[in-house]
Amino acid sequence: MAAAAKAFQKVSRQLFRSKVCFLGSSSSICKAHSLASLSETHEMLRKTCRDFADNELAPIAGDLDKEHRYPKEQVKKLGELGLMAVDVPEKYGGTGLDYLAYAIAIEEISRGCASCGVIMSVNNVSGWMHTKIIANFRLFKLGSH
Repeated sequence: MAAAAKAFQKVSRQLFRSKVCFLGSSSSICKAHSLASLSETHEMLRKTCRDFADNELAPIAGDLDKEHRYPKEQVKKLGELGLMAVDVPEKYGGTGLDYLAYAIAIEEISRGCASCGVIMSVNNVSGWMHTKIIANFRLFKLGSH
């Protein structure tokens, strides 16, 4: 057991020292950076989501759950912040950020209200699937994106 723990610590240290590129996005902000720090864009997103979660979601999260209410106003505000289509390209109406941005946003929003995090997650996945369907249709029918 001790050998496994030491091996895990060694790998963890190597990962934190290495540079990682988060693939899967054509976003211009998808750059290699340390796992121990965030880019300026990602940090700004994290702060925005954390402030929203702390000020708008956390105070009412318990009541939403107890009363089985859909957070209509909060979901509308999430949309206005661009958080309902984080990794969907801008040309399809999304924010155009990468998967790391999506993970940061989901984590911070879920801190304030798990229900809102799930709603946001489902909408982002639906948006991602929709863009793939559009792209495949255009490629199949029209021969281009």
